[in-house]
Amino acid sequence: MESARQKRDQKLHALVDQVRARKFPYEPREAKPVDWAGYTEAQVNELNDVIVLIRETVDAVPEGPALRHGGRGRTKEYEAKDLAKTILMQQHFQISNRAAEGYARLFKEKLRLDRVPHYKAIERAYEDGRVRRVLDGVFALTQLPEQGHVEGFTLDGSGLPRDVKGNWERDKTTKDAKKERFDGSVAMLTVPHMIVTAHVKRVIGFENESPTLQPLIEQTLTHYGHLDGFVTADAAFLSRKNCDAIDDAGAAPRIFPKRNSTLNPGGSKAWRKMLDHFLDHPQEFLREYHPRSLSEAHWSRDKARHGRLRRRVDRRRGLERHARFTEGNLARLAVLRRLGELTIPWMPWGAA
Repeated sequence: MESARQKRDQKLHALVDQVRARKFPYEPREAKPVDWAGYTEAQVNELNDVIVLIRETVDAVPEGPALRHGGRGRTKEYEAKDLAKTILMQQHFQISNRAAEGYARLFKEKLRLDRVPHYKAIERAYEDGRVRRVLDGVFALTQLPEQGHVEGFTLDGSGLPRDVKGNWERDKTTKDAKKERFDGSVAMLTVPHMIVTAHVKRVIGFENESPTLQPLIEQTLTHYGHLDGFVTADAAFLSRKNCDAIDDAGAAPRIFPKRNSTLNPGGSKAWRKMLDHFLDHPQEFLREYHPRSLSEAHWSRDKARHGRLRRRVDRRRGLERHARFTEGNLARLAVLRRLGELTIPWMPWGAA
């Protein structure tokens, strides 16, 4: 004779199958109205806003002896902040090192550069620890406007192509040359504004993606202290350990169950609470889970804006990934500011 929990497990499996087959009668929320006037203003002013935002945010990073030029190394003759500004501008326009030197000459006054970096110095800057410290400071600053506005967090991973032929959605299920053609990254974002709060590298292959969730939470906690609302992720991140990590950080996990998931808590109260909620209130669970689509929107936008990774040296691609996420946050803040959804406290827009 089946126990009550076995019956609930069977009901859980049937519900998961129903949702995955798109047969569950989901009632979506009303579509949020689009501020087309604000969107148009953001598009018209994007170039100016992003350049000014790069300048002011890099300059707002606290100065220190380690950031000044001098000492050994061919990039050390340039100020770290000049190099960081140039790299962020390069990521925005997605241009080569030689073109970046030319653009830096064009925008020298706008970016407030002391000296325009040589194109070889731009290339070497991608392995300069001073530049990494500046970008870390800029990335931290991009989290400040979100304080008090976060409704939750979402995360997902993808493959960043190394060449123009790479297409993750097409190639991710094939084994041939995946490690050679893609760099894997997993990013955590705020809901609803899609500001990247943390990102980690993941070796492309067929290993479990789940362990990346905990370092993402740890990085995010350095900026926000605690997590609010819900943390949403697809079934690749499903584990009792991850549910506990989210719960310990102050949020509620909303990770979609697998077909073979059971209500057995295995020592995790957060796991059992989440699955009970899914089983007893599926409509509410799916609405809380729905912001996960923002992760897919982020990766779609990121690849459309930035395309492939351009660095050929492995140790330089790490900073390139960090720079593109940082520039993406700055560009996103420029739009949100025009839409009136966030303010940027360190920005003297009147002097733009």
